[in-house]
Amino acid sequence: MMPTHFNKLLQRYLDKTASGDERNEFFKLVRSGEHDHDLDKNFIDLLHTEIRNPVAKEEKAVLERVFHKMTGNEPPAEVYEIRQPAAIRAHWWMAAAAVVLMTVVAWVWMIRQRVSADRMIVAGPEYVSFPDGSNVVLNEGSTLYYSKASYGRDFREVTLEGEAYFDIQHDASAPFLVHTDNVTTTVLGTAFNINAFPNAKQIVVTVTRGKVEVSDDQETFDQIIPDQCITVNALTGEFVKTDVDARMALAWMNKYLILDRVTMEEAARLIEAKYHVKVTVVNDALKKCTISAKFLKSEQLRQVLDVVSVPLGASYTMKDGNVSINGDGSNCK
Repeated sequence: MMPTHFNKLLQRYLDKTASGDERNEFFKLVRSGEHDHDLDKNFIDLLHTEIRNPVAKEEKAVLERVFHKMTGNEPPAEVYEIRQPAAIRAHWWMAAAAVVLMTVVAWVWMIRQRVSADRMIVAGPEYVSFPDGSNVVLNEGSTLYYSKASYGRDFREVTLEGEAYFDIQHDASAPFLVHTDNVTTTVLGTAFNINAFPNAKQIVVTVTRGKVEVSDDQETFDQIIPDQCITVNALTGEFVKTDVDARMALAWMNKYLILDRVTMEEAARLIEAKYHVKVTVVNDALKKCTISAKFLKSEQLRQVLDVVSVPLGASYTMKDGNVSINGDGSNCK
């Protein structure tokens, strides 16, 4: 099911990615009462009473229940004196404001708990494979957020803090959206890199295959194709579209080795490039075996060779910068 506009605003508010206008719209919708079913029932009546009727007499009983529920203590006596001198009424409002704040915090906590039960948080460096065949390589110091239950139903949507390379499977009925601060990158099926570390002055989107569209909450900036990038000023929203060598944007991936459903023959070439050795797969049947593995922790060459060889019943020898992998390929999947 496609998330409602309200739910998107709620998620952005909880993620602390909502703009000022989005925050105002979110609280306006909360006050309207039209989305009570989207909120936690344990707090919605209390929350709405406090927001809508801050001077209503009925607030006395509401504040008493909330204060007692939140602290387990009886509320201060002055909270219940409706007719008091101005100085005491000021204390009453300070206490009331404190309880309102406590209630809002509790409500947000309850909603966050409900959302987090389904929320996946992946910290880099890491390799993420989605059920639809899309893959993400997450750089060190980066974080990816997404809903495991909702992903791939009617939409594919993630939030990125940091840098990642996306290889997205084509699906015309379900665009893939990447949210980075106030910038959204939309694709159907393509490969691209996003650099959007928190507190950075710029958000950079670079395409290696296909086409992507870059926008913010107000407008669509432009579409870019391979060897093009869009650089967005994170503060002003101004952007620049330029031609680039996309390989430069992916230089950070050279420290990782990703073997994603590749043949042993192709794996040998990737290992050669990574470790500057000559790798030979002796048996033709073994060359056609398919493997998947990821190496993101600066693994030594022997560790890599163990991982790719042992599951296939193969062995290897190393001498003078030359690696020979031997096996009959009988354990191929």
